Amino acid sequence: MPPSKKYALHVGGGLGDIILTYLHGYQGWGYYRSLKTKDPTCKIKLIITSKNPLAHTLFEHDPHINQIRSYPWENPMYYTPKEIWKYFPKYRHILWKDPNNRAKEHILLDRNRKLFNSLKKETPNSLFLSQNDKKQVDTIKQKSYVVLHPFAAGKERIVPDIEDYYKIAKEIISRFGYSIVVLGNNNKPQKPQGEYFEEDFPYTDKKIINLVNKTNLRVNFKLVQRAIAFIGTASCYFCIGVASNRLPAIGFIPPEFESAANRRMEAWSSENTKAELIVAGPKSFKPNLASVLKKLDSIK
Repeated sequence: MPPSKKYALHVGGGLGDIILTYLHGYQGWGYYRSLKTKDPTCKIKLIITSKNPLAHTLFEHDPHINQIRSYPWENPMYYTPKEIWKYFPKYRHILWKDPNNRAKEHILLDRNRKLFNSLKKETPNSLFLSQNDKKQVDTIKQKSYVVLHPFAAGKERIVPDIEDYYKIAKEIISRFGYSIVVLGNNNKPQKPQGEYFEEDFPYTDKKIINLVNKTNLRVNFKLVQRAIAFIGTASCYFCIGVASNRLPAIGFIPPEFESAANRRMEAWSSENTKAELIVAGPKSFKPNLASVLKKLDSIK
């Protein structure tokens, strides 16, 4: 019996970048399932370079992936770290024929036209969950809830203040009766770009379900997808709204990050997106609240 063919799928960036490319089927994500269907015996290795040390956990239960290797993202210009350069001597962000063989064949899948043209692009729309993940998701019985994610990788990106998010939550509960699910994880970046912030939401209410540091990235991903709306910083979970035409989402962004955030929105969102960036400063609670209420009023 001939040995199984080996392929490597490499993705990188921040957690939001990885989520966006996954949900859009870019960087090889659109073809890895079709490849596995066409050749069930092949081995697919996922190689992730990310600032988030737990980014690889999003895909731990994907049955199409045989092995995952995770490395810190060292270069902000998207180059891979030296440790994995042997896998990608010239290119990145693509499904490769694994070069880990004696012939050292580095063949881009999309240049292997016969194979590439035989594959059907399948855009992923969700993650694969473990049985325990599913149980955690199912503990949220509320059919209509708003996800609140008032955190980001660096403290300088957290706007408005955490206290303001609590005030927004209280107003949502009072006006609409929705429950609030608060998400967050203390996943300290490998190399923080700014001041690190311990994620904590010290406020309580009978309609606030505080899941900060109680659920993993996969469960959080699914809870955001099931929500009636998302309110939070313009971080990784906001990207789920950017990639979706269904989820109303508001991502608050500090003025100094507005330009970069707008470029990402233009690159990744469609004209039918319900995601919206709001520039928030230190004294912008009232306009922030008004934006949230307008967004929720639009939900039919």
